[in-house]
Amino acid sequence: MKKLICLSVAAAMACTMTACSGSSSSQTSPSSRSQEAGDSGSQETGKQDSGKQDSGNAVDLVLYNNKIETVDALQKTADAFHQSHPDISITIETTQSEQYSTSLKTRYASGEAPDIFMVTGKEDMLLWLDNLEDLSDQK
Repeated sequence: MKKLICLSVAAAMACTMTACSGSSSSQTSPSSRSQEAGDSGSQETGKQDSGKQDSGNAVDLVLYNNKIETVDALQKTADAFHQSHPDISITIETTQSEQYSTSLKTRYASGEAPDIFMVTGKEDMLLWLDNLEDLSDQK
């Protein structure tokens, strides 16, 4: 389980690095299932069973993001990751920044926490510290 968490966070870091590159391409893949949420201006893609293993070794991860403008770059990275790791799919779910913290707290309280999520600064990192995995010793 610890390796799965490490893999999840590593994938998030890779997605974040790509998101900063400003890519604007949009692709649909096995790791992408999109639907618009109609309330409070939030946009979320369809959610699979978060982090649960299907038959065989397939793993479906959910990456929860707070910046709608990075969805294309995150999806491009998730697709590339899925191509090199076909048993792992990453579903990108996004909520606008204003609602992100409240939404993330609600998801944790309801047992629907994402596998990977963004932190928005030092205070946010300290708030979620018990849910983060230190990967500084990883390659």
